[in-house]
Amino acid sequence: MSANTQNRGKRYASIILLTLLLAVVHFLYNWQLGGYLFELRGGVQKMPNGWTSFGGIDRAWTSPIYLPGCTVLQIGDRLHGPRSAPQAYGWIGIELILAGSVIAGWVAASLIVTAFRREKPILGKYLWRLWLFLFAWGWVLVPVECSWVYRWTVIY
Repeated sequence: MSANTQNRGKRYASIILLTLLLAVVHFLYNWQLGGYLFELRGGVQKMPNGWTSFGGIDRAWTSPIYLPGCTVLQIGDRLHGPRSAPQAYGWIGIELILAGSVIAGWVAASLIVTAFRREKPILGKYLWRLWLFLFAWGWVLVPVECSWVYRWTVIY
């Protein structure tokens, strides 16, 4: 086996392991920061009697990479009502959300491995790694029904 083949194998193995780790980090990052941003927007209100009220806002923050999955879930809600969407909408939506976290993990892993190996250009031609990183790890304001945090606060 040549040195080039060994280096390529190490690079791929590094990217795969980092992708899996960073996918979990991305999912938890979205879960925690999404809940915090939802609360800051007024989506979580502490009632005087000690109860907590969820909802009451029209926009919420979400990661753009989660929009396809959240859109599928929203379509299921509109066709069949919240909490009663057919299993297909739920599974497809959740799989798209998880795939978004895997893609975000891959983008971050690719950036890290490329930077450590000092490959040129680090951000890719036309800065594609930077743009994809911002798309995967950034946040946009969307209608609340299309946000990931809406799924696990208001609906359920």
